Amino acid sequence: MPVDQEKEPPTRFVLGLDLDGVCADFYGKMREITAEWRDVDEAELDPNVSFGLPEWGVRPPAGNDPGEYERIHRFAVTQRNLFDCGFRAIPYTRSDRIRTPIPTFSYTR
Repeated sequence: MPVDQEKEPPTRFVLGLDLDGVCADFYGKMREITAEWRDVDEAELDPNVSFGLPEWGVRPPAGNDPGEYERIHRFAVTQRNLFDCGFRAIPYTRSDRIRTPIPTFSYTR
């Protein structure tokens, strides 16, 4: 290879996967944690829910208030180990808060 030609760096492949419900029962654990948060019996919370958990009376975002789901989710992750399912997760951020061109995270045993 001539000296004046530079070799291109290897391409880095990044795969992002949403594993909610795949490696753990996300909504099952959120149901348990939300029952604790709202001080209600878990049986009172319908197991069939949609994003944001309105079926459980979780207040949606409004104006500058991020809503109750954001608070419950943060509590679940930081205080109740929501994602502790036998994997070590390298933290990542939600796509609407990404400041880098390629967000990365991985799961390892």
